Amino acid sequence: MEYVVVGKIVNTRGLKGDLKVISNSSFIEERFKKGSKLYIDVNGELVLVEVLRSSKDPKFVYVAFKDHEDINLVEKYKGFELKFPIKDLKPLEEDNYYYHELNGCDVFLNDRLVGTVVSVEENNKRDMIRIKNKEGKEHLVLFMKQFIKDVDVAGKKIYLNDVEGLL
Repeated sequence: MEYVVVGKIVNTRGLKGDLKVISNSSFIEERFKKGSKLYIDVNGELVLVEVLRSSKDPKFVYVAFKDHEDINLVEKYKGFELKFPIKDLKPLEEDNYYYHELNGCDVFLNDRLVGTVVSVEENNKRDMIRIKNKEGKEHLVLFMKQFIKDVDVAGKKIYLNDVEGLL
């Protein structure tokens, strides 16, 4: 089974088992709602957990898991990723994409390869793709119709509009 990374556990919070998570999901409320099932990837071994409670602030999601309500039970998870089965992702509307679908895509401008998407980031509620070229230089491009001409998820390709000063 394939999984998508939805967050990384960076620390604990308090004594009741809450974990501080950097989310990698555009659907934070859904992914971390009470009852959601996630997997903690502990060095390749997946540990199934169920969300007991969660809250968020602008930078982090704080989540506690059922039967893990003590700091002594969760400290060992610091530094590990939270995963979700790809097969359980809901289909998106046309022209909407999951972050994992965009990561690794080759990016073209006027049929010339300009780099590869190394991450998708959110800035002020706007999605941006981070493109790295073969020289190692990175560019951030807003993921909006005025900059993105076409996305071929199956072919792992993104085509940019020719906008002056874009790259």
